[in-house]
This record gives sequence, C-alpha cells and structure tokens, in this order.
Amino acid sequence: VVIASGSSTQYIGTLKPGASKTVSFPMRAQADFTEGVSVVAVSVTGTGADGTGALSSSTNVSVPVLQADRFEISNVEVPQSLMVGEEGTATFTFVNKGKNPVGNLTFALACDNIQEASQNQYVGNLAAGTEDSVDFSLIPLAAGQLSGTVTVTYEAPGGKTVTLTQQLNATV
Repeated sequence: VVIASGSSTQYIGTLKPGASKTVSFPMRAQADFTEGVSVVAVSVTGTGADGTGALSSSTNVSVPVLQADRFEISNVEVPQSLMVGEEGTATFTFVNKGKNPVGNLTFALACDNIQEASQNQYVGNLAAGTEDSVDFSLIPLAAGQLSGTVTVTYEAPGGKTVTLTQQLNATV
C-alpha cells in the first residue's frame, strides 16, 4: 500500500502523560497488488518533557487488502423465436474483469416450456482477465412463451458467495 495523499510524517506536538492521540494516513493499494496482507511500518519519535532524551518506538501493522469483485455476464444470446420440438441454444458469455480468480462458478437454468426444465453447468475456477461462455439447450414443448432464469453462483475473492440472476425469454 502507498500513502494516497499528503505526507508519511505527521507532527503531533505535546502529549501529556497518559494521553493518547489518533493519527490517520489515507492509503491505497498499488495498481499491481492483487490481494492479501500488506505490512506497514509505523514509528514514533520524540523528546522528553525537558527537551532531552530522544525517544523512539516502532511496530508493524498488518493491513488486509481486498480487490473488488468484477465478475459479470457480458452477453446473453437467446433466439427471439423457437419452433416446437426443434433445438435452440441460449448462450451466456461471462468475464472476470477483477484481479483475482473466482471459484466454483456454476450456472443453473430454470425454464418453463422446454424438455429439460432444469439444467446445471459447473465451470469451476475462472482466472482474472478471463472470458468464457456456457450454452443451454432449449427444446420447446408447446407454442407460446418460453421464460426462465439463469442463476450464476461463485465464490468471490475473500470467500464470499455471490449469486447473479439473468432472465431469458423467447416466443415459441
């Protein structure tokens, strides 16, 4: 991490015995830092009340750094119309724009008016900066509307489970 703005040194002035003072430094992760813990060295220096006797102390502070999750479904292709009994394909293109991989990526289709109303696809882990797609088979059972949802579940950096939902509709 680096200081976001200002100086890495702050003057506190006089501090009476038993008193405390909070000092803050705005920080940000460097652009190439992915995720983890950054160690920041902190030191305090001063002199005694009579102006003599240099005093100093230092310690390390661990700062956890998490990168934003930037997984998204970038494109959905569903035929505008389908014929009864003929196969069509719904394609979902997705991309991990984040700096860390996402894990256990799963797509689940729930759709009415098709032969296989529930379909699941396990993609697994998706590296940072990677794009891919999944296809679902759509074989309509009857004329009318076909509607459903695709639910995407994955583990974001830091272990949090994220769920996204995308609608799909077509005319049969």
